[in-house]
Amino acid sequence: MLSRAVPLLALIRLVLGPVPCGGQVGDPRPTGIPGEIRGRVLGLRGEELTPLPHVMLAFSQGPQRKTVVADSLGRYVATGLAPGRWTVRAIHVGYEGVALEVLVPRGGAVELDMELTWRPIPLPPVVVRSRPLAVSHPAAFPSTSEVAEVSLRALEGNTGMVEGGLAQVVRSLPGQGNQAEPTDVLLMRGSAADLKLVLLDGAPVYTPFHLGGLVESFDPGTLGGASLFLGGAPARFDGGLSYILDLRTRSPTREEVAGEIAADLLTTRLRVEGPVPGGAVLLGTRIIHGLGTPALARDGFPYGYRDLLVRGDWGDRDRIGGFLTGFWNGEEVRLDLGDLAFADEAQWGNQALAGGVSAALGKSTGDLRVALSRYDARLPVADSLPLFAKSRSDRVRVTGDISVPWGPGVLRVGASLDGLSSHYLARGLDSLGTVVQSGLNLEGTSGGIYAEGTRPLGGNVSFRGGLRVDHFSGGDGFRVAPRAALTWLLTDEAALTLAVGRYHQFSALSSPQVEKTLSSVGDGAGTLAAGPDLTVGSANHLVVSLDQILAPGLKLGLEGYVKNFSGVTGASDQRLSASGVDLRVAREGDRTSGWLGYTLTWFWASEEGFFGSDSRFVGRHLLSAGLSSRISERTGLRLRLGYGDGLPYTAIPILKGDGTDVPGVSEEAGRGEFNLNSDNVLNEAPSLAIGPDEGFLRVEGELYGSWTATLGGRETRFRPYVRVLNALNRRDALFYHFDPWRDETPRPLAELPIIPLVGLEWIF
Repeated sequence: MLSRAVPLLALIRLVLGPVPCGGQVGDPRPTGIPGEIRGRVLGLRGEELTPLPHVMLAFSQGPQRKTVVADSLGRYVATGLAPGRWTVRAIHVGYEGVALEVLVPRGGAVELDMELTWRPIPLPPVVVRSRPLAVSHPAAFPSTSEVAEVSLRALEGNTGMVEGGLAQVVRSLPGQGNQAEPTDVLLMRGSAADLKLVLLDGAPVYTPFHLGGLVESFDPGTLGGASLFLGGAPARFDGGLSYILDLRTRSPTREEVAGEIAADLLTTRLRVEGPVPGGAVLLGTRIIHGLGTPALARDGFPYGYRDLLVRGDWGDRDRIGGFLTGFWNGEEVRLDLGDLAFADEAQWGNQALAGGVSAALGKSTGDLRVALSRYDARLPVADSLPLFAKSRSDRVRVTGDISVPWGPGVLRVGASLDGLSSHYLARGLDSLGTVVQSGLNLEGTSGGIYAEGTRPLGGNVSFRGGLRVDHFSGGDGFRVAPRAALTWLLTDEAALTLAVGRYHQFSALSSPQVEKTLSSVGDGAGTLAAGPDLTVGSANHLVVSLDQILAPGLKLGLEGYVKNFSGVTGASDQRLSASGVDLRVAREGDRTSGWLGYTLTWFWASEEGFFGSDSRFVGRHLLSAGLSSRISERTGLRLRLGYGDGLPYTAIPILKGDGTDVPGVSEEAGRGEFNLNSDNVLNEAPSLAIGPDEGFLRVEGELYGSWTATLGGRETRFRPYVRVLNALNRRDALFYHFDPWRDETPRPLAELPIIPLVGLEWIF
């Protein structure tokens, strides 16, 4: 049938007149200079007229045939068309087809826009079953929305020292917590109440991100995908009281060797991938070297970072295959504490090894994964005598599951085993120069089984429900975690989901627990102690989310949630609750892509219920935005912005007092009330009147060029760039120092001025 574009054909004939002399109507072999037809295809749905992506357009003239596909914005162009009459057919599933004739002039171009009317095709029910193979990680780069999710969560990332328990150990050491002057502290970002679960190919890691913001938080060239669950996560996930972030590395290409090398005044990065016998390998590494700081007129560089990721795939993805991923990173910050007796770098990092095998078992799919991970941290603490503390946490995690058809849905059953071992050590010198050492060991084991089914309920509604039962060592026994989610497909472009769930996870020890254990062993050199049993924290989540495609290439995600916690460090005798909203907008286009992510969270604690008279509310909010656009065929622009405020900090005393000051007293100098018991998420130390409450702002601009060359018979691309980063003291300082004799407010540590960077990237 003809569309509303048919009157345009008459107009074309009127303007162009008769067929040029180079050919005649009906002549299958017209002569003359070729012409072209270009335009745009729009889809009409009700009263809404929007660009229709990926429409197939077939052009025919006698025996000559040509086919093109419209891009994501509905644009198309067909070149090399001989002069004369051409029949154009536009086809798109779910829309009425269009057929019309167009007269192409010699060497000319015809602008032809078309409209296709929406016409759904009734089909019988179709059952789609997925096979969650471990080796089926995407070979393509992550989507814009996934990059936005990782960038947003990295803004609230911390060193892991508080969540890992090191901060509690340091604050509980003899001569530290009980005898410290409460106004002289080192503030470290993080809270023991922020219990999240971050998995990298199944391996739990504390800090997979670079936190300083000098390079990408996680290399997008090695990232295959990311899934965030603010609540209502599937039953296969254990833990994650705050949220679950499942990071998946990218499968290496099996076609040819490819990669990129880039270097500038501060950083170097390398990525290479390609086939090997039986599979493929991907390697990526990044280093912040700071070698260009003399050119930036700086005497010292306070930040360091390096990481290495290696992934190998083998086997057949459709039958049986496996993967092996190794990850290592390390980061440090120089803590310049002025005239204090002892100052050094704070260091932290992860090591992880994860492997898995998946196989098709008839109509079912089996998956087995094993992961080992280690987190190391070292924190120097200035005292009247040198002192430093370090920690090491090891995790062993084994998971296995099988997916089987269940009518029109899928049933998934599985089990997991997770072992945790943490070792803390503090060492210093006494007044006689003798080594003084205290230590603490903690161990815990959890194991669980789960079953979960997903199936449609009829119409546009689907249901996912499951139950997880875990056993925790240390007398906590069995914990039951039900999960459920109900999804309504409101339209073809919008889905509404209601999810509920309960979660359990080992909670870090509180400072009183650590202090009691440390004081019981004294401070003799080499003395270690077995710590108390780890407690188990719990959380209930209620989440409502809306996912919608606003326009081709434009996606919206909106989530609102309410959570309450129990058994969490620092709030065991209170009700700790949270509510918030998470907004994500992402656009992917041929020339311009971008994202906007925003999250607002309110926390409150009360001994009399959710809204008792003693409730204290504390809010935090984060904003992440990015824009990438090609200015021309050879130049482009990238902009990134990050903002955060209200993030929790934990106080570590760094100078001895005279023993008369105790935490929680009021200072008469007008500096407000101080409280060093900051193990909870309420950011209590010191009071927000003098705390790092101004937030931080990260701004990055990059202008780049792109030139293609052929080297050794192979096409490569060179990409010179200029980046400008704003000052690091406005880029989220991870540590602050408050000394009332020097400053009236906490002073950010590890500062740098605005940084201009010139670099070159080679993509092959």
